[in-house]
Amino acid sequence: MAGNRPRAILALTAWLIGVASAQSQQPQSDSADQAVGLFSQACLRHLGNPTRVRQFLASHNVPPLSAEASAVFMRNSEGVGFDASNKITRMALISEDVGVCSVFAENADITRVDPLLQSTLEQAGLKAHLSEERKRDGLTSRTYEFAFAGRPFFIVASTGNDPGRAFHVAITLSRKPE
Repeated sequence: MAGNRPRAILALTAWLIGVASAQSQQPQSDSADQAVGLFSQACLRHLGNPTRVRQFLASHNVPPLSAEASAVFMRNSEGVGFDASNKITRMALISEDVGVCSVFAENADITRVDPLLQSTLEQAGLKAHLSEERKRDGLTSRTYEFAFAGRPFFIVASTGNDPGRAFHVAITLSRKPE
């Protein structure tokens, strides 16, 4: 089964690209689809490899974030931020030099993020399990763990509809420290 995972991830990514393309022509589409699709295509497909994430985004002409926006998202980390906004929503993708990859989206139907993420992981053949759920200050964060090629990973999906938040969805992939 492990040998089929890369093919499953590639097949899922191709399917999601088609879904995202079709949705980009439908203004009523939700940014939850967009955020999970971008996360799958860039972060999940290139697990922990910032060079490949950046090459993927460059090949799709995704521009870098402004220096000011990058500073907001990057905080004290080193890496590159991308402006993945489209007709449906504002989105940002952050690719940290240490391999952490995050997608942020505004105004999503937050009830759809986790089911879409779980479905994406299942279709990719990744056995992820929910290891933690926290609710604080109007924000719900769910941590999923899985292994790929013997390496442990985390995904944290945070959602919240607080009007004071610039982004209602944040999905982050990182390698679990050993």
